[in-house]
Amino acid sequence: MKSESRAHIFSGADDYSMWESISRIKKDLSSEAGAEIKVERISGEETTPLKLIEAFSASDFFSSRRLVIVDGFLSHLDKYDEKAGGRKKKKVAPDSFLQLVNYIKQGLPPGVTVIFMEIDPKKNKGPFFLQ
Repeated sequence: MKSESRAHIFSGADDYSMWESISRIKKDLSSEAGAEIKVERISGEETTPLKLIEAFSASDFFSSRRLVIVDGFLSHLDKYDEKAGGRKKKKVAPDSFLQLVNYIKQGLPPGVTVIFMEIDPKKNKGPFFLQ
């Protein structure tokens, strides 16, 4: 497997299979780096699109590969107001979400792999889920 950045979306009720896939991805990334990789977990309920861009852009001097797991972000998109720093429960400003999408489309920083993980099917009521 060649070294590249990528983003994945895992969704559904089968969290066991999701964690198995994440373990395989982590093992592959560690093998590429020749050492243990840095894994960071971010609560999607407590973050905003602009904070995710900052987290994805952060560099790590101790590891050439990073795995960032974002829990429950897509199902909470319609709850935060970017201008209020994520404190008010309102819809995300469309421009900040588009900035995140464009950031990912243009390519994550070298060595960064992102997984958006949506486990609880009862909470999957954001704009990316069928009602």
